[in-house]
Amino acid sequence: MRTSFVAALVALSLSACGKKGVLPTAPDSGSGSYTSYTLTIRAARSPKGKIAGATVVTDDSRSFATDSSGVVPLSASDVGRTVYITANGYTGPSIIIFRPIGQGMTHYLLPDDAMMPYAWIRTAFYGDSDAQWLWRPMPGRLDVELSGEGWADHRISDALAWGSRITNSAQHHVIFNVVPAGQTGTVKMYADSNDPIFSAPGYENAWAVTFLTVRGPVVVGARIVWKVFLDDANSAMPEHIGKAMAHELGHVTGIEGHPCCGIMGSADPLLDFSQQEKDAFDYLFLRPPGTRPPDNLAAAPQMAASSGGRRQEVVVCVLHR
Repeated sequence: MRTSFVAALVALSLSACGKKGVLPTAPDSGSGSYTSYTLTIRAARSPKGKIAGATVVTDDSRSFATDSSGVVPLSASDVGRTVYITANGYTGPSIIIFRPIGQGMTHYLLPDDAMMPYAWIRTAFYGDSDAQWLWRPMPGRLDVELSGEGWADHRISDALAWGSRITNSAQHHVIFNVVPAGQTGTVKMYADSNDPIFSAPGYENAWAVTFLTVRGPVVVGARIVWKVFLDDANSAMPEHIGKAMAHELGHVTGIEGHPCCGIMGSADPLLDFSQQEKDAFDYLFLRPPGTRPPDNLAAAPQMAASSGGRRQEVVVCVLHR
């Protein structure tokens, strides 16, 4: 998939943004020894209430409906089955692979007007492979350390300040704070045309590459490496550089794919995140890192902490001019 930021004098495109290289080892959610389970269906947008009357159909054609509390009972025979969920006013069908980590499980649905492609979220964040699960930073402040070269050029520092500001306004879970070189930021942004990534096969025409540093399911840092910050093709349009920077910070926050029509997606004249992308941010932070649906919200923090694992770096986005 290719997406473009188009302006009168410059076009920036973001391509092949997805996990590359070695994936971290998945945490072991286990299946437990329970004979019965409960599944609660909730709305992923405020007020995030429980959804009564949702239809739950198993892949062996059994059908259930959630009660007035949004709950449906399940048995040990449902472990490992695919379950299809539909609800009036909410997007579906949504497909869940059961890997329970406790008796009480939760699954979130987005309303129809969110237009959130569940296939994108499911494939990007956890999929059917044990090596894929929800990963994101913990809420809080992340310092973005801008190199001395970038800090000295107001076009670069202004663009990053703008990109950080709109990323912060689109979600209030991770606050990006720009600092100059030497202040050991968690996210490092710099230009280095000699970085080996730019001579690697498939990266010859890259303008910038974003690497996430993960420890188990938690994003603990990142580096965004530019071949050059500005050149004759884009120096007149720093606001579009800022949009590209906001796109990369969106990946650091936890969005892995490219929903349509906003900064993370296809060409859009608006210099802002779309409502769909803002819904995706909310969806991310409803759920603890280290989970796959359905989630056990009580057990997930324990699992994330116990499966910290080693630090690894993964390429998540390649930016082309």
